[in-house]
Amino acid sequence: MLFSLGSRIRKHLVDEKQDFTFYSAKEKEIKLPISDKTDLYIHIPFCKSMCPYCPYNRIKYDKKKVDPYVKALLNEIEIYGKRMGRVRIGSVYIGGGTPTNLIDELAVILKKIKGTFAVEGNISLETSVYDITEYNVKMLKKMGVEQISIGVQSFDDRFLRFLGRNYNTSDIVPAINRVKSAKFKSLNIDLMFALPGQRLSDVIGDLEKAVELGIDQITVY
Repeated sequence: MLFSLGSRIRKHLVDEKQDFTFYSAKEKEIKLPISDKTDLYIHIPFCKSMCPYCPYNRIKYDKKKVDPYVKALLNEIEIYGKRMGRVRIGSVYIGGGTPTNLIDELAVILKKIKGTFAVEGNISLETSVYDITEYNVKMLKKMGVEQISIGVQSFDDRFLRFLGRNYNTSDIVPAINRVKSAKFKSLNIDLMFALPGQRLSDVIGDLEKAVELGIDQITVY
């Protein structure tokens, strides 16, 4: 229901002919512009907890699907490398889904990217509170990730339950502190507003909490 409503809103605002669906394309149909510098987005669609409001391309985590996906992704990186050469990459952003569901595979993916292109800018990654474990943080630092974005969404258990999140408010601060103690270049958190029953004071309270925790950036949507 939420996904259907989101799709209709996007079509109305952008172009009703666009359906925001991913389609396969034949190799000969892809024409890349000539450039010596670009940015790179890597999509990891796997989620262990499927949030009902999320409109992005995602699937339920299935170990059997991970290896084929990673192999296809590595192959695509190689194809782009052959077509574009060792172009300079201004920034790498890894989104999803929940990229940290593939924490070990991410190291392989980033190694391939760095071996194929000249990565000059920051490597950024989004994740969830549930996935901020000591092991994951250690691995992200080791593989060169510099910017972390955590989908907190709310500091109120009422709204976390409504959003189908797989953690409680008591889990948020320890997760944030774990990332801060690892001294990444910057930390962003996402917060949501206009939720059913949410008041202005709730939104202000969330923003004040984020400031109190020393968050570098706050994305409110």
